[in-house]
Amino acid sequence: MSSFCDSLVQRQIILREVNTIQEKKIEIIDAAMRFFSTKGYHETSMQDIAEQCSISKGSLYKLFPSKDQLFLSVMTHYNHLLLQQAKSISADYALSKREKLVKHMSIQFQQMLKQKDFMILFFKHVTGKEKEKIQPQMKQVKSEVLSWQKDVLLEAYGEEIKPYIWDMIVLLQGTFKEYMYIAHETGLTYDTDQLARLFVHHLDGIVEQLERFQPAFQLPTHVIEQYVGSSTTKDFSKQTLEYELQELKEKVDALGNDEILSSFNMLQEELDSTSPRRFLIEALLHYLKRESSLESHIITIQNVVSHYIQ
Repeated sequence: MSSFCDSLVQRQIILREVNTIQEKKIEIIDAAMRFFSTKGYHETSMQDIAEQCSISKGSLYKLFPSKDQLFLSVMTHYNHLLLQQAKSISADYALSKREKLVKHMSIQFQQMLKQKDFMILFFKHVTGKEKEKIQPQMKQVKSEVLSWQKDVLLEAYGEEIKPYIWDMIVLLQGTFKEYMYIAHETGLTYDTDQLARLFVHHLDGIVEQLERFQPAFQLPTHVIEQYVGSSTTKDFSKQTLEYELQELKEKVDALGNDEILSSFNMLQEELDSTSPRRFLIEALLHYLKRESSLESHIITIQNVVSHYIQ
């Protein structure tokens, strides 16, 4: 009984520390987005962000090893928030298909308004070489959004629009970008619910007329997979994750440290759950990364998790 209680207390201590780390990371991400949006990428320093969050620059670098990585974390964090909102909408069986579509469009307009300055300053001021460093992760973010939009449209209008799906996605992307630029240049804001209803009304009209036209984008499978990923890529990520976890477990067992073992077990439980919480997984990985002998495996797992788990 004593051993069980000790284990429970240990898990609670680890969870409190993990939650503290995660709360600080979110605070840093929010501050970074404000700085990137107002000062731009180049003019923002890690020192600015550290001072804003009342931590040392060294502590900031432990959580985010570079400004590139922090910038990416801003992008992926808000993208995952968007996709989590989308999951909640899709799971709401009280809504009709059309009501779900309106809500999906509304949350994307909301996200566009929130990130408009951040995104436009990035595209204007970040150089080609800097973009190359983060291109794979940016591509993954784009892939997740395009895949989500595809699923949303098919859910709303059915399989009959499948031949035209990429025409409709291009239309969506163009609309969001144009509204983003207008909001950035003029400072105007929008009633996102009203805008979403108007846009869905236009989509309804387009869908009614689709059969009169040939699809403009008849994309080969390999081209589509470049943008939205493939089951092969996901399977490879899963296999890599399983291999690295096994390697990590062997090293954790060899350490004989109860706190590290408990943290690893919590990580494994979360990864095995039907709805893994990415924020908790990332915080546990950061906690385990403190042990230098585990660092190489943790880095690989972090990279896989960023692609495999939304």
